[in-house]
Amino acid sequence: MEKHLMLALSTTHITENTWNALDNNAISEIVSYNKDGLGYFIPICLSLEEYENGECPADLYLCIRYAISYGFNWIMFDRDVEPTPELIQY
Repeated sequence: MEKHLMLALSTTHITENTWNALDNNAISEIVSYNKDGLGYFIPICLSLEEYENGECPADLYLCIRYAISYGFNWIMFDRDVEPTPELIQY
């Protein structure tokens, strides 16, 4: 059996520019699935170095780095999730 772990993060941890880029599939390293305007599901498919060296915005990179550090391989951004104190809010 294969198991995947998903980290739920508040949408306050990404900027409006990043939100818009996710809406337009404008970040080449990121695959995202829109949650009907409430947020996004994002699988972590690459290594941290690939995100760091690519087009990944800094705010999203920090969230990915945080998720990887705790062993998650998916992020769910949702507007109803409480902010995580260790991450920047925008």
